Amino acid sequence: MAARSPSVVASPSTSSSSPAGPRPAVATDRRGAGKAGRSPPRVALVGQPNAGKSTLFNAIVGYRAVASNFPGTTVEALRGRANVGGRRVEVVDLPGTYSLLGGDLAERVTREFLLSGDVDAVIQVADASLLGRSLALTLELAELGIPMVLCLNMMDEAEHKGISIDVDALADLLGIPVVAAVASRGQGLSELLASLPAAKPARRPPYTADVERALAQIAATLADRGRAGHGPGGGPPRRGVGWPGGGDRDRPSLSRPVPAPPRVGNVAVVALAGWVLTRLFPGEGPGLILEIPLYRRPRAKNLLGKTWLRLKGFVALAWPLLAVSSGLLGLAEALEWARGLNASVRFLTWPLGLPSEAGIPLVLGILRKELSLVMLDRALVGGVAALTHAQMIVFTVFVLFYVPCLATVGALGKELGWRRTGLVVLGTTAVGLLLGALVRLLV
Repeated sequence: MAARSPSVVASPSTSSSSPAGPRPAVATDRRGAGKAGRSPPRVALVGQPNAGKSTLFNAIVGYRAVASNFPGTTVEALRGRANVGGRRVEVVDLPGTYSLLGGDLAERVTREFLLSGDVDAVIQVADASLLGRSLALTLELAELGIPMVLCLNMMDEAEHKGISIDVDALADLLGIPVVAAVASRGQGLSELLASLPAAKPARRPPYTADVERALAQIAATLADRGRAGHGPGGGPPRRGVGWPGGGDRDRPSLSRPVPAPPRVGNVAVVALAGWVLTRLFPGEGPGLILEIPLYRRPRAKNLLGKTWLRLKGFVALAWPLLAVSSGLLGLAEALEWARGLNASVRFLTWPLGLPSEAGIPLVLGILRKELSLVMLDRALVGGVAALTHAQMIVFTVFVLFYVPCLATVGALGKELGWRRTGLVVLGTTAVGLLLGALVRLLV
C-alpha cells in the first residue's frame, strides 16, 4: 500500500482509525467476549516474535511489570498497569506467536487466553517492515470478534526499506484503529493509548460459499457444546465492546514464575535423552522453522530496565527462600538433627565422594538450585574452601542435573501429572548421580 509517508500519525480526534461513533452494546461474537463489569479492563498484547511487542509493553507500563506463568505451563507472561484516558488498565504481554492455529505450547496458551473471555481488547503489534506476514495474524484475530487495535511498530525500519504504508486506508479496510509507532523511541505511544477506547472487532474477510457454510456448521456445533457445558444460561456473560464499568474481577489465576536453572555444558545429555525418548515414544514431529531476526543495537535505557526487572524478580524470590533455608539449617543444627538428616541422604553423597555435611544443602537446594552452594558454604566447617577441586566439580555437576527446583516440579505436576513428574524426579536424580560419579572418576 503506497500513498503517504507513514511518519505522521493523526491525533485521536482525526485519527487514522475508524470513526469513534456509537458502538453496539453487545458483542456479536461471544468467543472473544470479556467478563462484563471487569475493573480494571484487561488489554492483551499479541504479536509475532521480534515485532517489538515486549519493547512496546515496557514503554507503556514501565519496568514495574510482574512476571508469572500460565497455570500448568512454563510459558511466561508479563502483567502491568497503564493509564488510558484517566483509567487504570491491566496490560498482559502474551507470548510471541506466528499463528493462533499452531500446536506450539506458546501458541496454544495465547489462543486459549484470548478465547477464555478474560480479554476486553487486543493490541496487535505488527512489524511494519513485514506487514504482509503480520496481517495473516490480524485475520485470525478478526475471527475471534475481540475489540482490537493494530499497532504498526518499527515504522522507522519500514521507511528505511522504502516501504510506505497508507495507515488510513488500512484502518478503513480492517474497520479498526491503526496506529503507526516506533516503540523503542516512544513514538506513537500516546496515539496508541488514545485509540484504545475506540477498539472494536476487525472486519472479517469474506470467504467462498463452501468455507462460509463450513464455518457456520462449526460455530453451531461449538455453540451447542457451550450451552451443554454451561446449562440453560448458554455460555459466559456477553458484554459490550466499550470499556466495562465497575464490578467483580475475574482474572485467570497465574502461578508464580517458574524459572529454570542454566543448563551449561549438557548438550550431550540432552541429545542422549532425546534419543531415548524417541525410542520410548516414537512418532513424527511437525518440523521446526525458526526466523533469524535482525541484530539491533540495544538502547541503554531498555537494557538497564529489563536487567532491573529480572534482577528484582530474582531477589524478591531468592531472599525469602534463602532466609527459610538458613533458618531450617540452623534449627537442624540447634536440635542436633543435622547428623541424622545427613545420614539419611548418605546414599547420594557417598557415591559422589562428598562429605556427609553436603546432604542437607542438596535437599534444601530443591527449593532453589542457586541456593545449594550458599547452604553448602554454611554447612561445612571452613566453608566451600574445605572441598577439593574435584569435589567442587562433582557437586556442581550433580546439582545441575538432579531434581528440578520445587517451582518446576509443581508446574510439571500440573502439566504432565504427578505420576510422570515422579518419574522425571527419579530420572533426573539418577542422571545427576551417574554423571557425578563419572566425573569423580575422571577428575
